[in-house]
Amino acid sequence: MWSREGAKDHMKKMVLYTLLALLLLGVVYLLTVRSILHEAPDRAKALKTKHELKEVEVVGREWATRIYLEGTRDTFDKDNPYKILILDGGEILAYSYGPDRDDDRCSVAYSPSNGTQSNGDIYREIVLSAT
Repeated sequence: MWSREGAKDHMKKMVLYTLLALLLLGVVYLLTVRSILHEAPDRAKALKTKHELKEVEVVGREWATRIYLEGTRDTFDKDNPYKILILDGGEILAYSYGPDRDDDRCSVAYSPSNGTQSNGDIYREIVLSAT
């Protein structure tokens, strides 16, 4: 049987353990929310960049000039337009550095499933029209 003092001590320990568990859950919750809020702007920028690169209409090889003249700015590098890379095979890629802001020259594709600060560029192959 428990003595009255033993029951009180047991109850105090249970309350303390419960409070510690709640505190731990609170800390985990705050860290999760902070992470989500911290990554939200970069996720939005990545989606905007992918959308803008899909909307590009290409007319001949004038596109490289037009993108500069029209003032389309890279979502992750507001001072500069999207970058253009012409590969050896003649393919043309329009790209952005992506959230990591490193120029990988399209050798690594950005994947949001790896987190917003993962390596990689956001790019799209540009298919030239027949005109």
